Amino acid sequence: MLHVSSINVELDDQGASMTDSDPVTFEENIIHAIDIRYHTFIPSPEDQLLNLMYYNVFRGLAKNIRALNLEMHLMASWASDSPFISGNIDTSTLAPDFQPTFLQRTVAHHPCFDIFPDSVVRDNAIEYWYVEKHPLEGRLCMAIAGRHTWHEIDLALKHGCVLWGEPDVTESWEVTQGFADDWPFLVKGAVRLEAATNRYRALRGEPPIFFA
Repeated sequence: MLHVSSINVELDDQGASMTDSDPVTFEENIIHAIDIRYHTFIPSPEDQLLNLMYYNVFRGLAKNIRALNLEMHLMASWASDSPFISGNIDTSTLAPDFQPTFLQRTVAHHPCFDIFPDSVVRDNAIEYWYVEKHPLEGRLCMAIAGRHTWHEIDLALKHGCVLWGEPDVTESWEVTQGFADDWPFLVKGAVRLEAATNRYRALRGEPPIFFA
């Protein structure tokens, strides 16, 4: 368990077939997909807590990938189809927050847009990239993990998302101000995610943020 102020970070691995290497594999696959390589760097001791927090995000997303019966390598190819389109999934086994929306079931899209628990965020992503047909962006995965580039982690914790609990529950996630500013169309209307974010901010004595 990781303690930050009065907030606990704990993931229970029961109920999902995930290995310790899954977050690393997921990250490496995304890096390969957008043809970016790490620069070698050694974090200072004071940065290790934030590195762990960002690793926790990948760990949570990797667990969600397994819960959706997806393979890590599918994240590396834009040609992959959502299991809700292919029908290769038993929705009765999914957590409540992962029940598919109408858009997920009717609009062909990449499975990477299925792995975040907030259904409003999922629909916003599908609407933006597949209905309105804006160019797909690999940097979204970097942004969620708090990176400007894969070798430049945001050690000030001003961008990205933070995971404070079980990854398949919307209320476990916090969105930073920087992420909300950079991706307003993704979080627009996500009232549960906004409420969760502001609850964590209040515990740290920070003012609330409001999604567009």
